Amino acid sequence: LTRGRRATAVDSFVRSFIHSSANLERANEDVRWRSMVSLSFRRRSKTTTMTRGEGGDARARVDDAEEDETGRWDAVIVGAGVAGASLAHALGREGRKVLVLERDMKQPDRIVGELLQPGGYLKLKELGLESCVEGIDAQKVYGYTMFKDGEVATMTYPLEGRSDDVAGRSFHNGRFVQKLREAARAVEGVELRQGTVKKLLNARGDEWSEGEVVAGVSYATGDTWDEKTQTVIS
Repeated sequence: LTRGRRATAVDSFVRSFIHSSANLERANEDVRWRSMVSLSFRRRSKTTTMTRGEGGDARARVDDAEEDETGRWDAVIVGAGVAGASLAHALGREGRKVLVLERDMKQPDRIVGELLQPGGYLKLKELGLESCVEGIDAQKVYGYTMFKDGEVATMTYPLEGRSDDVAGRSFHNGRFVQKLREAARAVEGVELRQGTVKKLLNARGDEWSEGEVVAGVSYATGDTWDEKTQTVIS
């Protein structure tokens, strides 16, 4: 997936975002962001269809059904956080049909990821997502100042030659994530659903096991997300 230009931009943006997070231990693993997004990506000769599995669980899986346009997906993304929502937006703009499954569509409320470095903002622009830092009381950040034993040291970002909008951003993580979700949802072909993924599926629709290709997911549905009111309906 990272062979595509937009997917590479998502990779770079998420890495920049993670490394600027207050939760610094997450930045120590070079590819930790990949665990944030699980996805099933179809071959061009295949389609992904929605079915109902045992116990009423919904399924998003790959098969050869071509006759029904309902429920076809080029990609199934698990998790509508920073990485998942950004990737859904990027793939949708490439004309792909994307299903995003998120266990809780409410605005996240946690202290994590409040600082986006200038490099991350530049990647947002490359992805066409720079508007996601608008309307959330984001504050521009131009560097750092450190205080110790009466001494002061200031370091500024090297922003010479950049446009005026390029700077770091400090914001509420949950509001930023919601803006990313809204941007992804606005792209034709991208659909966000609330559900909890219970297991991975292989190409036969059975539970995935080590060594097989992941071709879909089985997930439990409960509450639904109301687009008009932007709330969860039980």
